[in-house]
Amino acid sequence: LGAVALVLLAPARPEPPVEVATADEELVAAGRFVLDHDGARWLDETYSLLRAEDGNYLLVSKATLTLSGQKIALADQTLYTTEYRPLSYQMAAETAAGAQVISAQEAGGEFTMEVRVGTARQSVEGTWDESLFLLDNNLIAHYAILFRAIEEGLVAQTFSAAVPQALARIPGRWDEPTAIRFRSGDATYEGEATTVRVGDTVIDLVSYGGRLVGLVGRTQGTVAYDPSLLPDGLSVETAVIERPTSQASEREISRRVPHEMPFRSTFS
Repeated sequence: LGAVALVLLAPARPEPPVEVATADEELVAAGRFVLDHDGARWLDETYSLLRAEDGNYLLVSKATLTLSGQKIALADQTLYTTEYRPLSYQMAAETAAGAQVISAQEAGGEFTMEVRVGTARQSVEGTWDESLFLLDNNLIAHYAILFRAIEEGLVAQTFSAAVPQALARIPGRWDEPTAIRFRSGDATYEGEATTVRVGDTVIDLVSYGGRLVGLVGRTQGTVAYDPSLLPDGLSVETAVIERPTSQASEREISRRVPHEMPFRSTFS
């Protein structure tokens, strides 16, 4: 959705083991998003959000990035507090310069982000505070977590986005949802868009019935959507509409939204 940071990736190596929920973990959410740009599939990501006995959340994500015909596997794990504040993060990939590992860790009130490429490493430290929210700029799942935090009133309207790939904290803000009309193939639905601004990047989080179904990256012209809910893609009309939502449309899309999603194995 934002600028793809891993632009020199080598072909994918064997994928890491699939993460599964244990008896001590509860599956909270799971899903899949694909991201297209000018008709080309850039990313395909599946994710699972688990909750441990202590209430903390574990996000496990697995994605395939396609660049110049090469498929690259990305694997991410992020640990959050009960209020979605990041405790630790690690994303691994293979690059032309060698193995690349991007990580972040909270310790003693400090939040350290690090990028390792081969034997070279660079890091930056900052304060771990209530305004901090982690947003990997290659993964959609972190925006799904941001949407959950907004819906649950757990992230302030202005926040500080930690972007590990850039080793930077960037001012962020989300705007109150606006009513929109969007399409998937010949079907039209009425939902909401929550606009998120992180520096110069502007992304619309598209939701329906309180559930995130797509993202529109205005800066790069990318569109991401859940293909199980919107099998014919996503196109958002710019005009704001009046509520309430059409009951017929709601019934139609709800048939594709199970009340309890099955576990999916582990993409901005």
